[in-house]
Amino acid sequence: MDVNGNSSDSRAEARQWLLKHSAGDISSADKMAFRVWLASSVENQRAFDDLQLLWTEMDQVSDQVLAQHGDVPASKPTRFWAVAASVLVTALFAGLLWQWQGGAVPAENPFPSAQYSSQSGQLQAISLADGSSIELGAHSRLKTHYTKSQRLVTLEYGEAYFKVSPDSSRPFVVSTRGGTATAVGTAFTVHAGIEDVTITVAEGIVSVSGPVAGTDDQHLNAGDQLSYSPDGSLSAVEVIPEDQLSSWRQGRRVFRKTPLEALVYDLNRYSEKPIIIADPRIRGVQVTGVFDDFANTGAVLRAIEQSLPAKVEERSGTIHLLHQ
Repeated sequence: MDVNGNSSDSRAEARQWLLKHSAGDISSADKMAFRVWLASSVENQRAFDDLQLLWTEMDQVSDQVLAQHGDVPASKPTRFWAVAASVLVTALFAGLLWQWQGGAVPAENPFPSAQYSSQSGQLQAISLADGSSIELGAHSRLKTHYTKSQRLVTLEYGEAYFKVSPDSSRPFVVSTRGGTATAVGTAFTVHAGIEDVTITVAEGIVSVSGPVAGTDDQHLNAGDQLSYSPDGSLSAVEVIPEDQLSSWRQGRRVFRKTPLEALVYDLNRYSEKPIIIADPRIRGVQVTGVFDDFANTGAVLRAIEQSLPAKVEERSGTIHLLHQ
């Protein structure tokens, strides 16, 4: 067990899945196997979220280190700088991975930041120094890092609502699983689901960039919603009714043809006991409906039993969903 509460098996499997996603070498069968693995335990979900965070931190830190040293001199051979950059990225990732596996934390952080987290079923209000505010969803975590040119927030897992104070000289950038949502002065939600990341705009304009380089940015207006997946694909833009743009902040959740495993992934952020789908036959069952009090996990589970071919059993402090 590491310092984050992840077992060695979960960590090893999470590394393999992240490498597959990063290499782009993942088939439809692999995607299904990944979803099954991710939903099979809360421990797997946490291990994968933690490793994705390390990957994101490596990318951010390497960019900042390279920026400090300016552009690559034209007189140096290209191969030398390619090898040097590779060594830098490898060293950064090795250090972060060692820390993730339980190694010592460096005494000094050259890029200081603030970190905020919420417990299961808890929402947290955060006020930032620039006048922006954040409402952090249940069992969510994020990190802020401000510079002279950018206000960067990394949503590590969960979801958050951002009310951004206008500052055209310093865009407000929310990074999640390699993709970004960039705003100057606006209000929007970023939700990291079981696989996709969803951005919903309540006010203003947000520019969304997927996690794969080379894809075109998508500009969202108030009322728009868009998701991006680990392979870099962006969904079509949907127009969301005004009363649903941030209704989760009042406890209300709306699902439209959502796989049961995705609903359970969110429900685990509110539940005191881990919920797992024990039978693969019901993972992909689609759910359409409105839950006015999603934090009432007992009521949600009863609704699932009544409307889907599923039954709920509690075993040794864990809630199992079985096919019926």
